[in-house]
Amino acid sequence: MSGSLKQSTDLLSKAWKVSSSREPFYSGGKVSLSSSSDSESKDGACLVCMHEENVKVVDWKSGEVLLTLLEVSEEEVSDVVVSFAVHPVNFELVIATSAGLLRHYAQDPEKEVKSLLMGRSIKAHALPILSMCYDPTGTLVATGSTDRTAKIWDIEKGYCTHSFRDHSESVSLVHFHPDPMNLRLVTASHDCTVKCFD
Repeated sequence: MSGSLKQSTDLLSKAWKVSSSREPFYSGGKVSLSSSSDSESKDGACLVCMHEENVKVVDWKSGEVLLTLLEVSEEEVSDVVVSFAVHPVNFELVIATSAGLLRHYAQDPEKEVKSLLMGRSIKAHALPILSMCYDPTGTLVATGSTDRTAKIWDIEKGYCTHSFRDHSESVSLVHFHPDPMNLRLVTASHDCTVKCFD
């Protein structure tokens, strides 16, 4: 038995070389699969994920990083990405920064490779945002914050449509009902409660 094991290990190659490699693109936290706006299949979809207080967009098949959302210099490290939400249909996202800002990014129509142009920026909360999501129609974005509020935003027009102050602790999760005809927001908090708003 030991002779056959030694013989099989002698046949293994002792020299290996890297055939391909990719830069790191995920360091923990939220990951979403963006829908392709030009196809019903997921062939044109991308992974959107957190990487070291930033967001990277990655080709989900090859693992190639298509873009890093914020090119942060050492002087700008005070304002980093803490959460994001991906549009349910189009190649768009909204990020939340540690300064309580929401920034909307939409696809650049001039470029073939998926790229994003920064649009509107909104001061959303006084304290960091823990969770955010789009509604099923892609019109509204909900945010939950350590300031104990949940808010709903019309991103295109840049204003808050609703503000809920019913929790006594941080709002750690916000999620819209999946049926677009049933506009409800569910929130969960560190106060151990779950609330539903219509």
